[in-house]
Amino acid sequence: MSVGHVHTVEEKALEILRRALDLLVEGDVKGAETLITDVPSCEDEYVSGFSASVRGILNALRSGDKEFLANRIRKSPVHLQNEIRRLKETMDSHLLTEWDRGYFDAWLDYLSGLRRALRQPDVEEYSVNQNPEE
Repeated sequence: MSVGHVHTVEEKALEILRRALDLLVEGDVKGAETLITDVPSCEDEYVSGFSASVRGILNALRSGDKEFLANRIRKSPVHLQNEIRRLKETMDSHLLTEWDRGYFDAWLDYLSGLRRALRQPDVEEYSVNQNPEE
């Protein structure tokens, strides 16, 4: 934290929720669940939407329900990229409330994190396949 900067309740809540999303991307559902208990209560609509999204993703991952998007896309880079594109198109083409923006932004953060996490294994797999004599 920088000297002189006071975090608002909203900033603190978003910081914790973003860390929880990072843990969910890493597959640490328990860690995210524990972290979410520290989210301060606030009346901000954006934060409320963001929080609802993170909690929904967490619940879906905890349940293991294979029909839920969060569980279907974890290992499919193509499906993941299609969902990111579709979500961005939805956000661009609809009039969104602050709650909606928070909700969709959390999903975008989660999907983008998964995409980044999938990049490294794809590169290693590609280079191994390209040099079979090694």
